[in-house]
Amino acid sequence: MNTPEWMPKSLPRGWRLARLIDHVQPKNGYPFDSALFTSGQGVPLVRIRDLRSDTTEVCYAGEPMPEAEIDHGDVLNDRS
Repeated sequence: MNTPEWMPKSLPRGWRLARLIDHVQPKNGYPFDSALFTSGQGVPLVRIRDLRSDTTEVCYAGEPMPEAEIDHGDVLNDRS
């Protein structure tokens, strides 16, 4: 694997260079029905605009979707 330009020429002892995609399972957003968005009923819905905030603006009043749940330790990224 080639070392990226931005990375130091040597890594700290015990570290190794690896591709993130080989160690995580990326997920894209889930297509929630916007007709079920509320401002206080249901489960909080994290949208891109919420990633830099301590709170969410929208809740989802539909059936919870386990495949769209955010778990402790998940990494969220707005790619900016």
